[in-house]
Amino acid sequence: MIRGTFMSMTAKELAKKLGVSQAAVSLAFNGKPGISEETRQRILAAADEHQVHHTVRKQSNAVIDVVCYKKHGMVVGETPFFSALMEGIFTSASALNCTVHISYVYGDNGLGEAISENSVGLILIATEMTDKEDIEPFLRLNKPMVVLDALFRYRNFNCVTIDNQKGAYDATRCMIDHGHRRIGHLKSSVTIRNFIEREDGFLAAIADAPGCTSMT
Repeated sequence: MIRGTFMSMTAKELAKKLGVSQAAVSLAFNGKPGISEETRQRILAAADEHQVHHTVRKQSNAVIDVVCYKKHGMVVGETPFFSALMEGIFTSASALNCTVHISYVYGDNGLGEAISENSVGLILIATEMTDKEDIEPFLRLNKPMVVLDALFRYRNFNCVTIDNQKGAYDATRCMIDHGHRRIGHLKSSVTIRNFIEREDGFLAAIADAPGCTSMT
């Protein structure tokens, strides 16, 4: 069912006007759960009023599994970074008319139960993965997979991550360029790949600047 004939307002503008999130607008347009029926009808009515072109889709049985890997559970948690990450996943999955199923696993314990029967793919939040062996149980699932917040080089799957080493290098170089010669690096007692890569970038910048010393 197509509602409206042309677009005079974007979905983003509609969300701002109604004081709701873009994810809520997407859920309303795609007939997905996650918002109240009152909110859904208010969004659809406003979309008609402002002639926002959209399609109300029937809910699909397809599921995207989001697995949060925990080795110690001291990094992955309710932080602004992970909240924004999950909102992006939900918004994109909604646009594809897929349901998101979230689970948490320690190592590979409970991995079988974490994968849905109707799963079409896996998003693995691998922040706490530190060894290449950590990824092996997930590869054996034979599911389309995207790994977030960790990089496994020379493996046949897609990774989306931060360039930790370059970021730390550039930040340290900025301090050096402003005349600082004794530069500290605050470390964590918890080890994850991100922290190791940032320290590598910091030390590389110090090594490239004669006369600079590190305080770690």
